[in-house]
Amino acid sequence: ARGAVSDAGEAGYLREDDGTATEALLHDMKLCSVMGTLATSLRNAPENTYIAPYRPAHSSQHEEAATLCKISLKPALHEIDSLVRTTILTPLFRALNNRVSSAIAMMHQGTYLEEKMDDGAFV
Repeated sequence: ARGAVSDAGEAGYLREDDGTATEALLHDMKLCSVMGTLATSLRNAPENTYIAPYRPAHSSQHEEAATLCKISLKPALHEIDSLVRTTILTPLFRALNNRVSSAIAMMHQGTYLEEKMDDGAFV
């Protein structure tokens, strides 16, 4: 999955002119969706494999097997979460923060200039 990420980074996720999503961001969002589905399947695997097929007559051995399976899958789930967070979400958040901060600065500057014009008009 690491090779499937677009590697566009924070500079390649949003268009400079209008701030809309680029193809790289759309691709990485689809990858996030796939990775989320995979993580959900892994989280549900112990229950679906060792407990659900034997309901209502599951035993403590089934519970123990499901618990051991859940413990053994934790590193894989952590790796999926870490991969998505570091390669997709963190650059996207940085790009959005830069975009929002510059927009707020422009709004603040516009308000400040408007107040100066209003003050001068009444004097």
